[in-house]
Amino acid sequence: MIGITPHERNAGTVTDVCRRAAAEIDERLSSLRNILALIDPAASLMSRSRLDDLLAGFDIYRRMLGDALHDIADALSGTAAAEEGPVHWESVRAPTDTGKVVADRVIVESATMIAGSLAVLRRHLLPTRELWDGDRVSVLGPAVEWTIAADGLLGPDGVLGQISRAIAVTWPELPGTGWAAGTTPIGRG
Repeated sequence: MIGITPHERNAGTVTDVCRRAAAEIDERLSSLRNILALIDPAASLMSRSRLDDLLAGFDIYRRMLGDALHDIADALSGTAAAEEGPVHWESVRAPTDTGKVVADRVIVESATMIAGSLAVLRRHLLPTRELWDGDRVSVLGPAVEWTIAADGLLGPDGVLGQISRAIAVTWPELPGTGWAAGTTPIGRG
């Protein structure tokens, strides 16, 4: 199983949870990136250069999301409010297929798992937001950076949404994966 262990009992500090979630989300994104790189543009509605451009955008948003999560963990490091108790991650599993890999299923399941992990992490970090958000960490602030990156990756008009349309995959209605819980992705609503 790739990713966050469901019902983790000894989560430690919010800092540790954030660092661990960042590493696990990045691992999922890395695996997904490897699968996306195998898409045959000839069998889709996009050119090789368009796919390459989308993959470059994927890499930028992936790095941006990782930076935001690490900025949050760094800002929380050593704070008294960082102790939160156990985290109960939503039960998520890595996509598995017997026989040949079915790209559309893997893309949708991976995106859904990443969105779920971000939602769990967001709920866990909410009580500590005043300790890490704002311009003391970066120009945008980690919450804004997280939202831009998550929506750029997972939003319906984000990289994965565009690739899914090009390979005729029905993109799921994922909730807003940015910081503002319950909001629609950037450019929607």
